[in-house]
Amino acid sequence: MRGKSKEIRRAFRYAFPHTIPIFAGFWFLGITYGVYMNVSGFSFVYPMLMSMTIFTGSMEFVTANMLLGGFHPLQAFVMAIAPANTGASLMPSPTNMTGPYFSRMVCKQLTLSCGSSCA
Repeated sequence: MRGKSKEIRRAFRYAFPHTIPIFAGFWFLGITYGVYMNVSGFSFVYPMLMSMTIFTGSMEFVTANMLLGGFHPLQAFVMAIAPANTGASLMPSPTNMTGPYFSRMVCKQLTLSCGSSCA
């Protein structure tokens, strides 16, 4: 069991520096979204709940405007689906879903949807 703990610690030390650019992008977007929601007049609870339930980062910003304006169900549905599915056209064929190609594709997808950079 002790060897497993050392192995996990070593893997964490190796992986952590590679996560810093992604973390910086998400941190910046999170703070921006929190400030935007606060300026829009929402309590701090709204951005926390929406960040936990909405997967598409750009949809969080759109949702603030939708909550402030009139609610139209069809518009809300289309606006929720469109940003989430824009990455579907970027997905490779299922035969290429392994190796470094797949990891680069995932990193590019994160860059396009979240604005963070890939190392």
